[in-house]
Amino acid sequence: MSKELIYWLIVAFSFLYLLSKYRNDLFALLIILFFYEGMFTYFGQITWNSYKIFLPIFAVYILYKRIHYIRLTKKQKKLIFIFTLFSIAFIISSFLNNDYILLFLNQYSRYLIPFLALLFIPIYKNTHPNTDNYIENLIKKLLDFQIILSGINFLLLGLHENIVGSISSNGGSAATLLPVLGVLFIWQRKKRKFEKKDWFYIVGFLFIGFVSMKRAIWIITPGIIFLLMYYVPRKRLNKSIFLLLPLFPLIFYLGLRLNPTFNKEQKVWGSFNFDYFYNYAYKYTFGEKETKSIGVGRGGATFLTFNSIFNSDQELSLFGNGLLNMYGVGIDADEKHNAVMRISQLNSVTMATGFFQNYYTGGIIGVIFFLMYIFTVISLTKNKRLRIVLSLFFLWEYFLYANALIRIPALSFLFFYLIYKSSFSTISYAVDRQLLQAKVHHSLS
Repeated sequence: MSKELIYWLIVAFSFLYLLSKYRNDLFALLIILFFYEGMFTYFGQITWNSYKIFLPIFAVYILYKRIHYIRLTKKQKKLIFIFTLFSIAFIISSFLNNDYILLFLNQYSRYLIPFLALLFIPIYKNTHPNTDNYIENLIKKLLDFQIILSGINFLLLGLHENIVGSISSNGGSAATLLPVLGVLFIWQRKKRKFEKKDWFYIVGFLFIGFVSMKRAIWIITPGIIFLLMYYVPRKRLNKSIFLLLPLFPLIFYLGLRLNPTFNKEQKVWGSFNFDYFYNYAYKYTFGEKETKSIGVGRGGATFLTFNSIFNSDQELSLFGNGLLNMYGVGIDADEKHNAVMRISQLNSVTMATGFFQNYYTGGIIGVIFFLMYIFTVISLTKNKRLRIVLSLFFLWEYFLYANALIRIPALSFLFFYLIYKSSFSTISYAVDRQLLQAKVHHSLS
């Protein structure tokens, strides 16, 4: 029995434990499923396809069971309207490009599921008045499992990229974003402040990224922590900040020595060399001068996309090239000869940023309506400064990463949940209390 199989059997055991504990709560089961996609991908294409088919059906079923509790406000109606426009653009693009129906449903569900989850959360809160922290405690437990599983992963398999807790078995992008979302979750859970013991938890989140050899976490995560501690609450500079300031460069220093790709020796605890780090990071993100004929790295992919959109000598793609070449894994298909932008212009399809993906698959119409939808969601956040922080985090991920923040179920749900928690005064459902009292005894099952 391989060590990797042993690891995923442990993950499966934790999954069965959670299913047993929350078996009477359908919404809790849906959240658990969000965080266990990696298990289904590991055990083969059949289990992964079953997961991708079941998840949206299950989500729609839960919405059907609770739809009579929804009383939409103007903000919710606006959000639904914008998402509908995005959905129409997505459908038109897929239809014009002759995408397979199963591929369309699979990719559309990546956007539909977090949207539905945003509807479920306040319904659940209103129909379970005595369990206000129930979902929050479940998310905390799931994040605890990610840290524990990363420790087991490290002991069994050492440092490697593909496995991220129970979330992923075939790619490490979640390990870059989960630490940031985890920090945001702890910060909001503790009433927008960090206690001393929370720093041990933050180290646990960074450990997830360390095991998957992620580089950006050593820069992005400390930056987000600093903004949450001083920018969002408008804290003035005082003596305490001078005690904490050394912490941020220390995290950066440790990151460069702990990540084998950031030091000359290519090993854990290699030497600290800022010039080596800078040159590596620049070449990885943007390539070298002699490679400018193609889009190298994720920065190169974004520059290529901007150039394609604003190049007056090049035709603007309205509805893109469809989903097949970008997401049709295992399907051998030639790119369209008349495409204004091609995946072959990148040094690797893994370098396709969210911006590149949206423009390539859905054209400028898809990009516009997707961004309208996401910023409508983010605008629900009451605090202006927190809204700016969330926007900056999304924009960095969209233009310089892989759009995993929206496309990976666990991350998209957690991101939307954090927005909900930060917007109580702007996203609350007006539930008919008489209707609620008459039906509150019904469980989600």
